[in-house]
Amino acid sequence: KLLGSSMGREGILQDVKSIAETEQVIKTKSEELVKLQEKVSAMQEEEEREKDLVDKAVSNLDAVRAGQMQNDEGECITYTEHLIKLKEQLSEATTANQQAQLKIKHFTSTIKKMEASCKNAEKEISKEKKEMEVIRW
Repeated sequence: KLLGSSMGREGILQDVKSIAETEQVIKTKSEELVKLQEKVSAMQEEEEREKDLVDKAVSNLDAVRAGQMQNDEGECITYTEHLIKLKEQLSEATTANQQAQLKIKHFTSTIKKMEASCKNAEKEISKEKKEMEVIRW
């Protein structure tokens, strides 16, 4: 039953105005609902990310309690295994460093020999130029 239907034409106009206002309120509330749904969705995504972080932290804590740790691949290893791997890596790095230093020393020596050879060659060239100038005159 319409609100103003018993009043005639004025009642019908009143009903139309009331319906238009109600439609506007429904539109506004629908827009608010969409915004709230977007916020809820964003909050659910954030909750999932935080849940994953908490799960990882709990897993890491459990590993620490068991005397283990997680490596870069997510595998649980003991601290002793980790130290052994680190020592191996250090040894490899030390060896590579020593080899690089030997190469540097070798190349430095080679460069010095080549520089000396170049200087001798320059002296020879200079000497020959002087001799040729003497011959020309």
